[in-house]
Amino acid sequence: MDHRSEVVETLLQNRCLLLPLFRRVFAYEPDAAFVAVLAGDEATGALDLVATDENDLASLAGFLRALPTGDGTGAFVDAARTEYTKLFIGPQKALAPFWESVYLDPRELLFLASTADVKRRYEAEGFRVNAEGHEAEDSIALQLDFLACLAQRTLDAFRSGDAAEYARLLDVQLTFERDHMLDWLPAFAARALQAPSALLYPALCAGVASFTATDAALLEELVAA
Repeated sequence: MDHRSEVVETLLQNRCLLLPLFRRVFAYEPDAAFVAVLAGDEATGALDLVATDENDLASLAGFLRALPTGDGTGAFVDAARTEYTKLFIGPQKALAPFWESVYLDPRELLFLASTADVKRRYEAEGFRVNAEGHEAEDSIALQLDFLACLAQRTLDAFRSGDAAEYARLLDVQLTFERDHMLDWLPAFAARALQAPSALLYPALCAGVASFTATDAALLEELVAA
């Protein structure tokens, strides 16, 4: 394997780490084990690998390294759970809803035409959402889960030398990010940053917006290569 191929494989592997990590951020409330994962060398090192002067991912990595870990994290985790609930769930109106459609209509509705298009793209790649959850398909957690699934397939196609499938998967992911993520994630992050607390999730919301933009730029480069 030549040097460029090694670099590409490293970047593809890194996507397979960061996409599931960000998906976990939004899919479930935090616990002490996950806070330790966020603060750990694997997660922060993966962010460092894609950090540039144009994004804030180095700052996010530094922020995560400073998170409390060990026996003294109980109070932090409890407060982070409260922040998660207020930002994304309620019981009052969520401060930063994590569904795409909310940011596409001034009425902040769910299950718009854009949601149906997201579902169609999932189905085209054989990605199935748990129907029992009755969750709108355009939640950030599901979108990241979809990309994580395709990222692993992309890595597999690259390693196996399946150039046609590799190119197809790159295009599917880049198109999905352009059509369904890049427009609304900055607004999502901005709303989170306006929250009364800034314990953990506002930084992570800004981080996922920055990471997605950086990932789209990477996919553009790989498509053009």
